[in-house]
Amino acid sequence: FLMLIIIISGTVAWLTWKSKESSLVLTVGEVNGPTISLYPYQFNGTLSPVLSYESVDYVQVEATNNRSNEVKAKLFYNIKSIDSALISSAVKYTVTSSNSKNGTYTEYTSGDLSSASSGSILDVANISIPANSNKFYRVYVWLDGNGSNSTAMQGKTLSIELRAEFVSEPA
Repeated sequence: FLMLIIIISGTVAWLTWKSKESSLVLTVGEVNGPTISLYPYQFNGTLSPVLSYESVDYVQVEATNNRSNEVKAKLFYNIKSIDSALISSAVKYTVTSSNSKNGTYTEYTSGDLSSASSGSILDVANISIPANSNKFYRVYVWLDGNGSNSTAMQGKTLSIELRAEFVSEPA
């Protein structure tokens, strides 16, 4: 009987932890209109040098347009805090896109954090969501290990949130 209580308690604790993790999803849009979901949209931590963005975690972006006209939106970083050593062209972001969530993603746009500062907004991508369709994006932030200063930047902290905003919607 005691073993059964331990198993049930452990399961409830695991489910509670999982539900807290899912709270990192941010959805922008209308209930019956176009939406953009970003998850997980927050990054708080340190960067390690890598040779390619494909070897780091990403923010999954799902853009849905159930209207009969194209909708335009922008993705941007809300930079909560950034160590001054990371304000560099070696700290990059890359956006990839696909027509299906598990499909092949191709590079859409890229840039760097050389103009970033704590408390600022950094535009990442302008996206178009065709009528009656879904588009999928992956947004990576990474420290380019090909540069000479990348090891000096390792362990420096960054706190950013990826956000989305519609810039045009059909009437």
